[in-house]
Amino acid sequence: MPTTPEAAASAEESKAEEDKPKPASGKTKQIDAETLSKAVEITSEKINKKLLNKVPLTAAGFESDFMSLKKDVPTFYAYVHNIPLETIPKLFKSVEISAELFAAILRAIVEHGLGDAEGVEHAAKLLVALAQGNNFDMTLMFMDSKEKKDLVTIIGKLKTGAIDAEVLKKINNIYKL
Repeated sequence: MPTTPEAAASAEESKAEEDKPKPASGKTKQIDAETLSKAVEITSEKINKKLLNKVPLTAAGFESDFMSLKKDVPTFYAYVHNIPLETIPKLFKSVEISAELFAAILRAIVEHGLGDAEGVEHAAKLLVALAQGNNFDMTLMFMDSKEKKDLVTIIGKLKTGAIDAEVLKKINNIYKL
């Protein structure tokens, strides 16, 4: 035990120093915002590349992938384009396509799917496939003016492309624009 008041005070100070949290060892370092942002971007790119080669098995899987890709419209378009068209009706056989997902698909087609004849043909077949989903008429009822404008743009491009007359007639009957 310390015998003098100074020694007692010194002992208390060293005890208080021991109780303070110690700074991290030299193995950790501060990450600045730019480094963190770059890491997030690299991770997002890796995830997006993995998703591009993936075909969703369920509507929930499609929605989940959409949530990961929705900020990267070109990659989302490539993802949708890679899904076999016969899979689309199966995904939405018992579940409605959400208005948000439908709007994103239309936007992706307008921005990236109408540049060549193959893209226009795929867009036509995709519109028909989407319409085979459960309660699709409800999805159409909730379209806002921007989505209707995108749909008009797509159908206008389909009419000027080399699209089969029967497919075009189906699209006109479904979308009634």
